[in-house]
Amino acid sequence: MPVKINVEEELGLKRPITIKVTQKNYRKTLKFQKKMLHLQITNTKQYEKEKAAEQERQAKIDAGEVVEEDEVDDLAYYEELEKSFDELDKAQEEQVEYISDVLYLSEPNVEKLDDMEIDELQKFAQKVIAKVMGIEPEEAKPEDTGLAD
Repeated sequence: MPVKINVEEELGLKRPITIKVTQKNYRKTLKFQKKMLHLQITNTKQYEKEKAAEQERQAKIDAGEVVEEDEVDDLAYYEELEKSFDELDKAQEEQVEYISDVLYLSEPNVEKLDDMEIDELQKFAQKVIAKVMGIEPEEAKPEDTGLAD
């Protein structure tokens, strides 16, 4: 079943893009979501690792132990940091690739994706995912976000 995606805000195209929700596009969407989930898991693990190391360091300080500032294994830290940057870069490329593949974008429109701000590109990717998956996104209500009075 074809779906129409309004891309005027993102790409400046007046007419919506019509795509078929084929098995191929559905699988691309699932694979893309899995890649983004993997990145989230990796980032969460790294955060938890750093948090645990800081808690351990603080426990030593609280116990009166002398803690050297340079106790961090610099090489391992920098290697992890480099790996993290590589994964973030790859995620940005994969977002552009996913959107351009599913929407069959021309090169000038792909360049427009590269010129988007990071959060705009992420929102656009989520918009495409929602259409392919048949999900109608809703605006979060204050009670959904914990911001209600």
